[in-house]
Amino acid sequence: MLIAGRSRKEDAFIRMGQNIERFCINMLSVHLILQFGLKDKLDISDIKTFLADYPNIPLLPENYGTALGLLRHKDYEGALRLAIAERIDCS
Repeated sequence: MLIAGRSRKEDAFIRMGQNIERFCINMLSVHLILQFGLKDKLDISDIKTFLADYPNIPLLPENYGTALGLLRHKDYEGALRLAIAERIDCS
């Protein structure tokens, strides 16, 4: 959502606008936002402002094992996100 020219940026804004629950962000996503945002030369203060809007959910050791059990189609990153979401009872 921060990086200009992303093909599904508008879709993300629409989906977020339709959600009635509070958003949060896991630390894996924080890492990726920083990595790709800085690579795309976004201002660090803009990234910090964006990240400050969401509670940060830690990545815990048990999430790694849970993610292995959820692994499908070699998408461990997706499985790890799902494991974190399940741990905090995310809807």
